Amino acid sequence: MMTSGLAKGRNASRQSSSATALPQNILKIWNRIKGMADLGSSTTNVYDIIHNLLPFVKRRTTRSVIAKLVVAAIAYYVWQERNWRLFKKGKRSSDQIVECILSTIRLKLLSCKLKKSKSGESLERLWNLPEAVFV
Repeated sequence: MMTSGLAKGRNASRQSSSATALPQNILKIWNRIKGMADLGSSTTNVYDIIHNLLPFVKRRTTRSVIAKLVVAAIAYYVWQERNWRLFKKGKRSSDQIVECILSTIRLKLLSCKLKKSKSGESLERLWNLPEAVFV
């Protein structure tokens, strides 16, 4: 029986979670932002985070859009920080990276038209969105 690379990785991650656990500085960023995407129950294992995100992949709900945006933005800004440290010898604190991620996601949400709902109202408060975003 053939298994996919993701399934192999997930099984391997359960055997050796330290190899796929997030580094400490990335863990600080993840823990501060995951609650804003309703991914609060996600662990610090990369494969488990992806596994928890899989049910959202094809959905277009507000919650799924935000969850995908959060994971993508964290990956992008952590990689950008890595490149800055390697090639430009610059360094930002985890608080600065979190602020960049949150402002990027908020700006992206401002460009969306979201349906008005109970979950939308809580997102409006959580992300400080104007009512004009909701249709």
